[in-house]
Amino acid sequence: MENWISVTAIEAELKPKVIETFDTIAGTYKRLRRLQDQDIQFQLKRQSISPGQERRYKKLKNEIIDEVKSLRLNRARIDALVEQLHEINKRLVGYQGQLMRLAESHGVSREDFLESYMDSELDPLWLNRVSKRSANGWKNFVARDKDRIRELRTQIQMLATETGLEIGEFRKDRTSGAKGRARGTPSQEGDGGGKPTTRHRHLQKICQPRPPVPRPDPGRQHRPDEGGRQVRV
Repeated sequence: MENWISVTAIEAELKPKVIETFDTIAGTYKRLRRLQDQDIQFQLKRQSISPGQERRYKKLKNEIIDEVKSLRLNRARIDALVEQLHEINKRLVGYQGQLMRLAESHGVSREDFLESYMDSELDPLWLNRVSKRSANGWKNFVARDKDRIRELRTQIQMLATETGLEIGEFRKDRTSGAKGRARGTPSQEGDGGGKPTTRHRHLQKICQPRPPVPRPDPGRQHRPDEGGRQVRV
């Protein structure tokens, strides 16, 4: 009984600070999201935010990271957030994989596709630009599947709008998390003659299936941690 009283007292003491931290994160994120949305819309018009906005973007992002680091989130909540990230990545993998396989079906080499696609996910003139490439397959690719290409690229652009992140930034955040889990396990996929170039590794990784995130076992028991809080074991 004394333990339960101590837990209640600790929660009462910590709750105002935790709520204050979440309020700070929410307010900062609103400002960051406005910049993210503006950045995406600018890119869809082949424009970019100003250097001052870019500096503010990085500052707000770092402020949120610092605030989140000050919290100790429940493990189940962390797993849920990671699962959400996996679901977004799964959709991105699907759209990009379909687009790449469609190009390959017309004779476009994977290396050539990656060379033209990387960093151009939101470029509104990409289709017009690649239709003029002289390499094998591009002209047939655009002429015969223009509507399908536009549909897939629209889905990718909508995903960027939904998350507030340009695809390159999302890919960097997603693969950096995967790198920590898969450290020491080099990729075995190549380009047909050797290892993929550094520029193309991220897309090749993101087009591969990811292992599922372990879910908490509902049958586990609870015990108090060092601070008296209830945790799963």
